[in-house]
Amino acid sequence: MSGPQDEDENETEDETETDWADLPHPIFNWLSITGIALLSCSLAAVVFFLLIGLAHTDESSYAFLTIVPPILLGVFGALMIIAGFVRERWRHKRRRHSSFLERIVVDPLDFVRGTGSIVIVSTLALGTMALLGAGAGSLAAIEYTESNDFCGNVCHAVMNPEASTYQQSPHARIKCVECHVGSTTEGYIRAKIGGLRQLWAVTTGEISRPIPTPIRGRRPSREMCETCHTSDRMIGYKALERTYYPSGKETDPVTLRMIVKVGGGGSDDLIPGEGIHYHMLAERKVEYIARDPQSQDIALIRVTSADGEVKEFSNQDKPLTDDERKSLEMHKIECVDCHSRPAHRFANPATSVNAAIAAGKIPSTLPRIKEASVRALDGAYSTTEQALAEIGPRLKSFYEEQDPELLDGNPQQLEPIASVLQEIYQRTIFPEMKADWRAHPDNIGHRDSPGCFRCHNDVMVDAEGTPIFTDCSRCHAIIAQGNKVIQTTAEFEKGRSFIHPKNSKSFNDEFTLCTDCHTGGAEVYDE
Repeated sequence: MSGPQDEDENETEDETETDWADLPHPIFNWLSITGIALLSCSLAAVVFFLLIGLAHTDESSYAFLTIVPPILLGVFGALMIIAGFVRERWRHKRRRHSSFLERIVVDPLDFVRGTGSIVIVSTLALGTMALLGAGAGSLAAIEYTESNDFCGNVCHAVMNPEASTYQQSPHARIKCVECHVGSTTEGYIRAKIGGLRQLWAVTTGEISRPIPTPIRGRRPSREMCETCHTSDRMIGYKALERTYYPSGKETDPVTLRMIVKVGGGGSDDLIPGEGIHYHMLAERKVEYIARDPQSQDIALIRVTSADGEVKEFSNQDKPLTDDERKSLEMHKIECVDCHSRPAHRFANPATSVNAAIAAGKIPSTLPRIKEASVRALDGAYSTTEQALAEIGPRLKSFYEEQDPELLDGNPQQLEPIASVLQEIYQRTIFPEMKADWRAHPDNIGHRDSPGCFRCHNDVMVDAEGTPIFTDCSRCHAIIAQGNKVIQTTAEFEKGRSFIHPKNSKSFNDEFTLCTDCHTGGAEVYDE
């Protein structure tokens, strides 16, 4: 039996149901409407930039990042729509009207048919233009982050040594990102994640000095180098001429002419072993184990021939332990294992001074000028400022001690030379980052760093005790040294023995590492 109280409750429930039905759709609220506007603008911007991307001929995949800001804003707009919907449903359950409709119009359809449509169109237009501007700005920002100026000066100020040496390299016209990042999305993301780690290190002052090489997680040579170079091209012989200026009172230069047997390709007709590029031939695999990250201390080499034969050479003076064999990685030899400084070569003082004398910037007629200049450059300075201040006085002090009569009557003759040495120092030695030729050895050749002799030496032997060949003529043949020139065809293949200018010693008689004396610095003059 129903009483008056029950009738009142039923009326209240019916009234609530009626009110609920009369309430506008919960999508009509400030939060959801704003989200709809953002989502609409972002979709328009995404379509716009996708069409631009389809018409873009650049192979770089970074341009796709221009749609990232609109997509993120669209996601944010969708979240706002959902949040507004949930909030408005909550308000409806408590019989609250939409604040959006109460402040603008009562009927959403009237709003659309009236002046509200102008507001919507204007809002969408302005929002779309804003997003397009943001996308264009992001494209400009991305392009700038790919520039050499950004890599060397803005974000990576600590990379000044690498940026400076890059300007003098054969790859100076290639953008940094073309080698260090590549054109793939994966490479870009990997580089930026690594950049965040480096940014943190710079901010906290924990940056490595020097920047360690090789770069951790770098791209393989086949991706990095062979975009422009091909490993199977037959290069054959390459003529090379070097002019060296002595360090004593004898000022006449010594000229060395040779043919370098680069080889390459798949031909067996050039020379046994197909020249220096023997290591890179596709039908052969050369691997090694090194004890250090820069691969200067190589302990084992494995060569797998085209027919599957495997031969190992190990360092008999310092053989690998069982633990080292398990823990150290076996690397397949790549371009950068020999061409270790393709774009960031830190020339040593001896090479830099020799080049300056050959170019006429430093007078070759001045006795012992090479030694004096190298000693002035290799001064163990703690800062560039200190080096620039002390190079001139050190140069002058050398002659005051060794040859004081030289400065009589012309004490200013060393000033232009000091200026040249200061310029060389600023391009090649960076004490603040501890970056120089010692920190970043160049593995091409074998005079001032081990280079070829890391593997080609008399202690790297196979199971029978036979060393990897150390015959100089396997890689190059000297056809002229000074006035002594090869004159017969029979001698051309083997060339002449290298005779050291200082002691007239033939290096074919006894295998000797050049780095036993030559280090690129002043140590050679202390012998």
